[in-house]
Amino acid sequence: VTVGRVESITFDQQIYKAVVRMRINSRYNKIPVDSDASIMTSGLLGGQYIGLTIGGADEYLGNGDRIEFVQDALVLENLINQLVATFSRRGSEAEETNP
Repeated sequence: VTVGRVESITFDQQIYKAVVRMRINSRYNKIPVDSDASIMTSGLLGGQYIGLTIGGADEYLGNGDRIEFVQDALVLENLINQLVATFSRRGSEAEETNP
């Protein structure tokens, strides 16, 4: 479900983190303050989006508030490189034990 749009992405040089400014549709304006956000990928080659996991707090985020718990995206290229390296090592070990 699309609840809003990313308006801008900037880099905060004081905290060394990306700051994503989002506009949330007014009908979804009750996002608890303890919710978290993750950078997600839509499928193997799909685009990225912000996934929200809704918390249980009684207080809600307001204009200008921040989501404090944010998870970075899993970089698919790094994961594939790790898998290739692992399987290459296993293949080499198998050749050494079975000449």
